[in-house]
Amino acid sequence: MIERHKNDTSIYYYVNYDMSYRRLEGARMAADVRLRCTREERGEMGMNVGFRGLLFSAGLFLGALAVGPAAAEEPQRGGVITAVYGAETQALFAPGGGGGNPLLVSSKILERLVRLEADLSFSGQLAESWTGSADGLSYTFKLRRNVTWHDGKPFTAADIVFNAKDHWRVVAGNPALRGIKDAHAADDYTVTIEFNSPTPESLILATLAGPEAQVIAKHLYEGTELQNNPLNNTPIGTGPFKYVEWVRGSHVELARNENYWDAGLPYLDKIFIRYLQEPSARANAFEVGEVNLGVGSPFPPADMQRFIDAGTYDVTDRGGIQEFMVMEMNNRKPILSDVRVRRAIAHAIDQQFVADVLVNGFARPAVGPVSDVYTTVFNPDVARYEFDPDKARQLLDEAGYPGEGGKPRFELKVVAGPWYAENGRMASYVKQALEEVGISVKLETPDRAGALRMIYQEYDFDLSISNNTSYVDPLMRSIVPYTTVNITGTPFRNSSGYSNPKLDAIVDQAAVELDPAKRVDLLKQFQAIALEDLPVRVMVYKRNMTLAHGNVRNHASRPEWIFDSWKDVWIAK
Repeated sequence: MIERHKNDTSIYYYVNYDMSYRRLEGARMAADVRLRCTREERGEMGMNVGFRGLLFSAGLFLGALAVGPAAAEEPQRGGVITAVYGAETQALFAPGGGGGNPLLVSSKILERLVRLEADLSFSGQLAESWTGSADGLSYTFKLRRNVTWHDGKPFTAADIVFNAKDHWRVVAGNPALRGIKDAHAADDYTVTIEFNSPTPESLILATLAGPEAQVIAKHLYEGTELQNNPLNNTPIGTGPFKYVEWVRGSHVELARNENYWDAGLPYLDKIFIRYLQEPSARANAFEVGEVNLGVGSPFPPADMQRFIDAGTYDVTDRGGIQEFMVMEMNNRKPILSDVRVRRAIAHAIDQQFVADVLVNGFARPAVGPVSDVYTTVFNPDVARYEFDPDKARQLLDEAGYPGEGGKPRFELKVVAGPWYAENGRMASYVKQALEEVGISVKLETPDRAGALRMIYQEYDFDLSISNNTSYVDPLMRSIVPYTTVNITGTPFRNSSGYSNPKLDAIVDQAAVELDPAKRVDLLKQFQAIALEDLPVRVMVYKRNMTLAHGNVRNHASRPEWIFDSWKDVWIAK
């Protein structure tokens, strides 16, 4: 239902929040039009929003706007997927994660011990089974036999020992992996990983299925500097697809691993990941069939809406991850070290406008670093910063930055990370919003390499417009921008420089707490402190869309599918 209302200055469209987006008579084309969702239509906490055909399940959207064939089909071998995602990756494999761009590629080549299933259970990938000790201090994995690396060398327990000791615990931001004490092999197919402190099984399985726990080959990486190993751009793994080439500025080509351990898989002959800098170019390539799969909402919102309206494509937000648009505030800077200034900046930004206009409705206002769709761990009782420019001005006055004589209170440098087109729009809006409360803004929009360097290595910014994600367990990702241990100069870690020993201690305790109820309480305490101190403003929770041509089968089949192996995707001929 759409209602049209008019007041003295603007036209407002009230839209029922079912996310089945329609064209709104050009409303999104006019600067003075905002889409508003009433509290009654959204539900008290945004939880019962009634998305058409969508189901919230443990924090993941599990429904499709357009569905594939109703009848079961027999998978067919052969065919090629050509996919687009976003800007070109900085590496094909990034130890410690490195963001979605490298993970999109490496997850097809490198495998993990376990795999997250559609029902949020875990199945064996390189591990066939596992058992944990009663005290949570060790886990023993029985490994899959007859697995070979793409160079023909056998995969054994020695590889897992190397990864546990010299890869995961060295570069991971996740406290579960950092807490690895030792690892040892009983034989070639049995390995035990020991932890310094008790580690919940739910956390360790989610972690080992996650982005930081890809398994690399000991014989190729031992004795090298992980982050700078040339193999990061020509990875060799055990996965269903092998690296063929990376043509910079164009594409990555992957080919079927004919010796893959999972008999009969993969179905596809090849995967191409296309790099098209302009989102509109990605949309054009998809429309004419040069690309048959778009993941991670790679097209401009207007084009995504056009593809949804066409009714001829499979469109879903299953299989993605919960992605945030965030504003990181550099706590190293004297002005931003004052929490009153950070809170004032939050009050100056209209999150609903960001969600409805800047992201064209493919998002909703956020609360904090743990999404409200993770119902078991989300904390609603945290500090909120509603859009209130007068409150922003008051806080700035109190902080000692009065707006007098029309002069700016101070100037901030805002850097827009170019990972998504809406980040640039967001930066322009932030400039306008902050200038309205008396803050002068210098806006910079570097290329990807420049932005990674400025934001995450040189910390050459006051505010950055960037993105973050969350996974099944908050300790896998949500805590990373807030913990001291993640001030490392690594992309998409803690760029704000925020450090709070109390928050660190709570996160560390959550990593070892075996009692589920106590652990949830600790995670809620983390959220409360994160919102009270506000080093990072989480702006909106984005919908992570996958769009596919009608002959692409079994896509978006499980949570976090974007970063799955795609071994069971196939093309109908």
